[in-house]
Amino acid sequence: MDKKERKHLSPELSERRGYRRLAIHLPLEFQRAGSLRSNYPATVTSNVSTGGVCFETSADDLQPGDELQVHLGVPPGDERFPQHGKITALAEILRCRPVESQSRPGGVFLPRYTVAARFRQSLKLIF
Repeated sequence: MDKKERKHLSPELSERRGYRRLAIHLPLEFQRAGSLRSNYPATVTSNVSTGGVCFETSADDLQPGDELQVHLGVPPGDERFPQHGKITALAEILRCRPVESQSRPGGVFLPRYTVAARFRQSLKLIF
């Protein structure tokens, strides 16, 4: 289906993203832009593209429009990249939606949120 055909689909059926997403689980740390350290627990990505990232978190104070500094762990590759690396970028939250709470041992329910954010600058790869 080309762009012309997709244009006539409802928003639910149309692919609105301009970048190919990879369903990959990479370690993710984040903090509010301008903050010196993170007060948020580390998590993993649900999917990543060159345009943005999606992840789940227990942080309940994030809102659309908030800016985050994100740090993605990159596993080692072949001989050319034998070391772990890190991708860093400034990102803006587009959506933050609650997901179904999951029960933990002892009957404690922990709220979780799905966060979708777009990168606001070029990705920086550090080895």
